[in-house]
Amino acid sequence: MREELQSTLKSRFRSALIRVRNTKRITQEEMAALLEISPRAYADLESGRSCCSAATLLMFLRLFCPGDHPFLAELFAAVEEEDGAPGAQL
Repeated sequence: MREELQSTLKSRFRSALIRVRNTKRITQEEMAALLEISPRAYADLESGRSCCSAATLLMFLRLFCPGDHPFLAELFAAVEEEDGAPGAQL
């Protein structure tokens, strides 16, 4: 089951990255900077060569997904409290 979840996450996250990047009309390098990862790591995510870390997934959710769900809203608030910066929305 764990491998299936990992495969699903990798595939869905890859699609979401591409969709958001194309919608926002930003480069892979710009997206990598927003996610605070290297351009190479980002390219590996977008190509499906690797899967995201929990931190990268959290950063993506914080930047590009509304925090309307109570769990996400609480999680984002806790992260913002820790790093002292409000969540950025493009």
